[in-house]
Amino acid sequence: MTPFPRGKNANRSLYIPRRSGGVAQRSTGTNDLKVVKQYEHAIAWLHTQSPPAWDLLEALTTKRITFDQCVELHAAGRNSLAVIRATLADVALLPLLDAFEIAWLADGRAARTLENYRREITAFLASHPMRSQFTVPSVQAYVRGLEVSSGSRRKHLYALRAFERYLVETGTLTAATLHTIRAPKKNPPRKQYRSADVDTSIVTATSLRYRAFTAFVHATGADVTPALAMLGRDLDLTRLRCHVPGRKTAKRDRHEVEIDAWAAPFLEALKTVLPNAPLFPGITRHKAAWAHKQAAAAVQAGDYTLRDARHSIAVRWRWAGRSFEQIAQQLGNSVWQCVTVYGAFSPDDAPAQLATHATDQTTRAASAASTHHLRKA
Repeated sequence: MTPFPRGKNANRSLYIPRRSGGVAQRSTGTNDLKVVKQYEHAIAWLHTQSPPAWDLLEALTTKRITFDQCVELHAAGRNSLAVIRATLADVALLPLLDAFEIAWLADGRAARTLENYRREITAFLASHPMRSQFTVPSVQAYVRGLEVSSGSRRKHLYALRAFERYLVETGTLTAATLHTIRAPKKNPPRKQYRSADVDTSIVTATSLRYRAFTAFVHATGADVTPALAMLGRDLDLTRLRCHVPGRKTAKRDRHEVEIDAWAAPFLEALKTVLPNAPLFPGITRHKAAWAHKQAAAAVQAGDYTLRDARHSIAVRWRWAGRSFEQIAQQLGNSVWQCVTVYGAFSPDDAPAQLATHATDQTTRAASAASTHHLRKA
């Protein structure tokens, strides 16, 4: 039995049988009797299956499938029911991203990495939103199709692998498979470096809001995010030493990190920061990077980012005769990493001006530390 037409366009409705008994009424959205009859036959066919296709009738009632889909199922025959059921059982993955974030942070993993991962996972899910699309072929094709460097493609793959591990842990996926995709090669390490004079010029040209922070990064080689997490008690300007908290691994949590003496005048304002207060409140890594970019352009420093300050410290120390062990301790890297990246720089090949400058900085820092110990004695 078909209900009477209703609404402005006199659209027809149909009764859909319920598993619990009775019927549900739903508008077909059309007043074309021929089309309505097709819908009616499709509903009857679903109801007369053995057993009745209650799950699909309920999906029709709740508008998870359409009347037109039911007609297509009727035309395709009984074998088509498994396909539509698989589609209905699929899961949208984007709503699970917030829970992934919570689990990531609860496990003590880095918030900065999570920020990057969320952006990369979201980009993939924009074109592959469902669980059924989270497969090795789709991920591989997506990663290979990105118009970015191989290092960036590698990061996208690692982000999706991390999300996959969470989906397996929570039962959304049955097994991890993305490890079978060969990771793209890392980008060659950047080796942009500048003299202490150039670093000083950049700091001087930086806006006052970011000057002390920029000076600190350039004078220590600290990563931006750990530096932003520092408190007043982490800085000892009398001895030109500091504690840089670890964010990725235990090796990155470093005490007695040296501060190049040239930066001391720029850090004077930090002496008033209370021990438990943030050392650089209100500064974000994006804003700091933008301020550095402006200053580097102003002094014509070329392609030189805030993170490149790590390389400048390492290169100047190598030219000054510092060991790889000392450089590794300063940067929070392994000795092997330092040898691999900075082995090409030898004290014998140091430009006279840079080597002399670096040696002077080391001597001044050591002198300041000795004076402090004598005063304590």
